[in-house]
Amino acid sequence: MARTAVNGAVLAIASAYGTAFNFTAATNATECVVTAAVGHGIIVGDIVEVVTSGWQRAEARIFRVSVVATNNLTLEGFNTTSATLFPTGSGAGTMRKINTWQNVSQVINISQSGGEQQFLSYQYLDQDIQSQIPTTRNPTALQLELHDDITQAFYATITAAQQSQSLTAFRITARDGKKWFGNAYLSLAGFPTMEANNVLRRTLDMALVGDPPATSYST
Repeated sequence: MARTAVNGAVLAIASAYGTAFNFTAATNATECVVTAAVGHGIIVGDIVEVVTSGWQRAEARIFRVSVVATNNLTLEGFNTTSATLFPTGSGAGTMRKINTWQNVSQVINISQSGGEQQFLSYQYLDQDIQSQIPTTRNPTALQLELHDDITQAFYATITAAQQSQSLTAFRITARDGKKWFGNAYLSLAGFPTMEANNVLRRTLDMALVGDPPATSYST
């Protein structure tokens, strides 16, 4: 039984990306293998973002590359065995490497909202009890409370992403090595929270995208 303490967790956001490159095929497998363009430059352990794909469930997802066999890249943990969710032969698209991560320091806490499963209720005339089937999930969001210190370098990265309304990859690393990767739109509060007998704090909202909205690895 594994237990992970939240103390010691570190949040980082992507601050530099490589040039996007094409991948011409994607397999249906327990771990998807994509065929990348010659000269992709990816090595084992690199973190990549799927920018576009014929598989909508792949777009904006963040993955670690576990195997590199010339131009074939294995996306660790990306199960695409269902040809219904991932139609065979239509997963091609573009991806890019995340070159640089920038730690977000002075995080007081991280809270999550959303992600709840929604259901459709229905009832037949000869039944007295309604039934439900799952439909969609609510969007997932993270809200961070930070000590307000605009001298920190990550403030400029967040502000630039907010102004351009561009997605920013993020990584949360626990003390025991567990990692969570995702993609989000960032929004930093324009004014700090001011309370007596407390430090200045500022809220960072992260609206997650992707299905599912995060990829996790045990180490």
